[in-house]
Amino acid sequence: MDPKLLTEDGWKAVVQKFKLKDKDLQKALFFYENLEDDDFEFRLKGIGKVAALAVALKKDKEVAPNAPVVKYLADMITASQTAQRDIAKDKAEAEKAKALAAKNLAATQKREEAEAKKDSEEEGGAGSEEDEEEEEEGDALKKLTTSLKTLKLSKKPYYFLVCDAKPYGLMVSKKDIRKSMQAKKELAQLAGGSTRPPKFGECRFENGKIVFEMEKPPSGLARILQKWIKESTGLGLKVMVGSESAEDEQGPPLTGVNPEHNRPGTAAGPTASPAKPSEAAEPAKPAGGPFSISATVGRGGENKPEDVMAVQTALNTRAKAGLKVDGKCGPKTFAAIEAFQKTLGQNKPDGRIDPSRAVARALASSGPLPKP
Repeated sequence: MDPKLLTEDGWKAVVQKFKLKDKDLQKALFFYENLEDDDFEFRLKGIGKVAALAVALKKDKEVAPNAPVVKYLADMITASQTAQRDIAKDKAEAEKAKALAAKNLAATQKREEAEAKKDSEEEGGAGSEEDEEEEEEGDALKKLTTSLKTLKLSKKPYYFLVCDAKPYGLMVSKKDIRKSMQAKKELAQLAGGSTRPPKFGECRFENGKIVFEMEKPPSGLARILQKWIKESTGLGLKVMVGSESAEDEQGPPLTGVNPEHNRPGTAAGPTASPAKPSEAAEPAKPAGGPFSISATVGRGGENKPEDVMAVQTALNTRAKAGLKVDGKCGPKTFAAIEAFQKTLGQNKPDGRIDPSRAVARALASSGPLPKP
């Protein structure tokens, strides 16, 4: 089969050679050629339209007497039918692979949940009488560790209580513990006996991070929780509180955590005194430096939360976009990117920003908007 049969250029050459009047078939071929290989639905619709237009044109009274053109259209129709079968086969194989991947993922999640449950049961088993007091002290921390592991596999949000003052503390559960006296008691145990009223909310695992949502989150709490979780449970989890991510650099161990026993300080280790009001939360370091992103943002981009937040902030500053800086790249952010690209003179904005390219440089600039 001639590969030019299903191309706009191939048919255009025939039209010009025999001085035919046609635009619809050329447009249909152009549309079909520019579709992505894995866009099966649109490819099937596109090749179907090509075949239908070719059949209609072959029967046209001005075309029918022209044997070479009729032969070309007949070959195009045959090629279209072959392409339809191939696309349908590729679609079926892709759907089968997707279903298999989903099945494997479900099996993996089920296995990990079972392992986490088994670990929890083993850790929570009854000990000897002489170890009873130590086991009681460790129960809250073991519950927290297990909940954080299962949260990573859950499709539904969990609930949390947090003590946001030194020596800090956190409780997480799939049950609603926001008003639970038992959960508050366990939180106080983790926080070295602190009686500070806890803050509460919902949390979920998203984009590789534990995201804590709460009213009026204290600045700097993301970094504090990330370090506290690491030093208390040994779990190296990344943390976000609202739209604020924990800083990458590691500071000194948090006061009130006893690393030797891998739990907050008790009789076996020092415990910090109750926090002063000024110690309620450590302030975040102010953002600084020029605008920059590490990967693509927008339609089809990697859309790392920190990069998306940088773009949202820059669009609000440079284009008065009025976006919510939440690190989530949705329709409003896509539209704002496209609108900004249009101000740069792009007739066909694609809603995508690549590092160090024209749009990114325009966002980083503080001067008049440049032309691409």
